[in-house]
Amino acid sequence: MSKAIINVVITSHKNDSCIKTTWQFVAKPTKGGIHMDRMFRVLGFWTGIFAVMFYLGDMKTTSLLFFGQTGFFVFLSYLKLTERMYIYIFGAYLTIFFVGFTYWTTFMMIPGQGAGH
Repeated sequence: MSKAIINVVITSHKNDSCIKTTWQFVAKPTKGGIHMDRMFRVLGFWTGIFAVMFYLGDMKTTSLLFFGQTGFFVFLSYLKLTERMYIYIFGAYLTIFFVGFTYWTTFMMIPGQGAGH
């Protein structure tokens, strides 16, 4: 089993002296590969933060949409799917988002609606 090693060297010059700091990060592969379930929990966390901020900003519909996404991401994170399946699901999520966003901005938004300043 191979390890990925990342060396980070930071050199700072202060008062005509050189200080060199070196860190070595070792990424050890695990049996399950990358922990995509944790990344979906991170997505759930951030969509939850956005949902709360939208709610506090009196954007109720948008906050409900983001609370739904939060539940979706957190639910998926506990299914323990394979990395490939998580990538497929995320790709489908992005596709649906882009199609919906394009539809909304093309057909639903009123031109000049935000030009009130």
